[in-house]
Order: sequence, then structure tokens, then C-alpha cells
Amino acid sequence: MNIANRMMNTIAKAGGPCKSVILGPCKKRPAVVARWAVWYALYYWENWTYPKIARDFNRDQSTIWHGVKNTDKYDECPRYINLLGKDYVWKHERKPSIIKDLYRKLHKLVQR
Repeated sequence: MNIANRMMNTIAKAGGPCKSVILGPCKKRPAVVARWAVWYALYYWENWTYPKIARDFNRDQSTIWHGVKNTDKYDECPRYINLLGKDYVWKHERKPSIIKDLYRKLHKLVQR
């Protein structure tokens, strides 16, 4: 869960909810949106499966599926995903195929 911790810390440093709120049972919009953004990034960029994310976040895998599929529901979610994307690109800058794929996915998300 090291990469997930790094993602949650990135969101917290940018003024989003802290890691304990993201991991906790809070159902307030900022926490939910940040949680969904982390799940989206783990699923699409790190190739984690729904069951693996569910185990690490102590959630049901259908909850993870719902969160990943509804990332465009709130305006804040793409902002968090873009924030995570910039951090992700910086850490993987020597792998151009990953960066190209990341920008393609970010572009599709913003177009929605």
C-alpha cells in the first residue's frame, strides 16, 4: 500500500482531506471524492484489481467499482486525479510509454 499512501499524502499536501479521513468511514463529499481519485489512479495507472484495492481500503469490491466508474460525478475528482497524475509522471519520467498512456487517460477524463 506504499503507492496508495504516497497518493493520499499528495492529496493531503494539496489541501485535500488527510490520509486518515480518506481511509475512514467518512461520507462527506471531500473525503469521498479524494478516495475515488486514489482508487481510480490505483486501478488504471498501477493496474491494481478491484479486490486488491478493496482489501487495502477495507471496502467491498463493488464499492471500489462504483467509485472508479463515478470519478466524473463531482468537479473535484478530476482535479485530484490531475494532481496525482502530475506526481505520477514525475516519479515515472523515464518510462515514456507510461506517460503517454497517462496523458491519454487524463485527456479522456477531462473531455467527459
